[in-house]
Amino acid sequence: MATEHDKPGRSPSRRRTSAEWATLIGSVVVIALLVGVALYEHFGGDEPHGVRIAVDLALDQVDVRDDINYVPFSAVNTGSDPAQDVVIHVEIKKGEETVEESTLEIAFLPNGGSVEGELVTRLDLSLHTIEARVASFQTP
Repeated sequence: MATEHDKPGRSPSRRRTSAEWATLIGSVVVIALLVGVALYEHFGGDEPHGVRIAVDLALDQVDVRDDINYVPFSAVNTGSDPAQDVVIHVEIKKGEETVEESTLEIAFLPNGGSVEGELVTRLDLSLHTIEARVASFQTP
């Protein structure tokens, strides 16, 4: 019966050379990197699944003309799927009381895309707060 010592090219007292160790370590590192990249692509991809819409009101860039406030906004879809018939509900409040409501409608918002616009109001924004949220959307 052959033992490990009987294998051709191996003597019982032979140790691995530094080249063999370097090759082994390099191979393990490459395999670990490939496994890490595969896990990252699977679990931590750049785009979350589905539709992710964020609404940003640029309250620091309000333009006032003839006592009318023009509030820039953007709606961004950071998800991996497009959205259509997006409805954004905007409330302008004084304290807890809603004094004005608006609905913004976006026909189509592609994945990774954005839409910019302006919300128009006559209310004094120094006395009021504005809140915007996505009310509904559909996926094509």
